[in-house]
Order: sequence, then C-alpha cells, then structure tokens
Amino acid sequence: MDQRKIVFNSIRMRIIQFLIVHGEATTLDISKDLNEVPKTTLYRHIAVLEEAGIISVASTRQVRGTIEKTFTIDPDALNGDDEIENAKNNAFTYLMGVYGDFYKYFNDEGAADYDGRLFIKSHYMNMSDEEFDNFNEELMALLEKYENLGEGEGRLLRKISVISAPDV
Repeated sequence: MDQRKIVFNSIRMRIIQFLIVHGEATTLDISKDLNEVPKTTLYRHIAVLEEAGIISVASTRQVRGTIEKTFTIDPDALNGDDEIENAKNNAFTYLMGVYGDFYKYFNDEGAADYDGRLFIKSHYMNMSDEEFDNFNEELMALLEKYENLGEGEGRLLRKISVISAPDV
C-alpha cells in the first residue's frame, strides 16, 4: 500500500501523533486516548503501521498468557529523500515533530513559566525567484551565525523551524 494512503488515514494519523507525543505506548495506552475507536479496529490500524515499518515494537512483556507490545515510531521511516515524490510524507513528519514538541511543552508543568518566546507565525511576502533566493541566502547566513555560538552561560538550546510553503 502507498505510504501516503497509510499515513493519511485519520485513525492511523492519530496513532502516529500519540506516539510522537508519548514516545512509546502499548495498544492499551493508545486505546485510552482513542477511546471512540473499537479495539479491533485499533489493532488492525496498528498492524498496518507496523507492517509498513512506520511503527515498530520497542519491547514486549508477558501479561496473563499474552504478549503485550510497546510500540514506538521512527520519524525517519516517514522521511524520504528530498525529492518531490516524498514531499508530502516529509512535510507530515516534520509538522508532526513540531506538533509533538509544542504538545509536550504545553502539557508539562514547566509551561507555567511560558515567556512568550515560543511562537508560530506566517508571513506572506511577494518576491520574485531572485528576491526569494537572496532572502533565503540571507536567512540561512543569519541562522548559521547563531547556530555556531555553542554552549555558554545563560544560553538555552532553542529550536528554530523555518518552512517555505506555497500559498494555496
């Protein structure tokens, strides 16, 4: 089955989101969050994701005569080369990773110290290809300047994500 069709099923997408946020989970853990999905349906979707290599078994344990699997997701399993045919899967993986980071941060008790330095913004700019190439070159130079500062007193590791997307 085409990986895009696997990933873009709403139930499987929610399973992937759950694993991105929680790292590892059993089917029981997932079913508590997706409680409106019948367990047999959930098991079937997990099997599809496992067969496609999108999720894998992180560990197993014996529970009352059956084997309980703990699943994890390999974000790289959804990424392909930076070719046009992989763009949809790569965008999904990237966006789910950013979503997972925000979800974890705001669900953590430390989020009470939120200082407004986290943000998601879209800026729309009219540029020719040449202007955009210049903008991109300057932006990459700016990011590189600060990327190479290294660790130091008062410095916190910050993740800056930049997306250039079509306005459709």
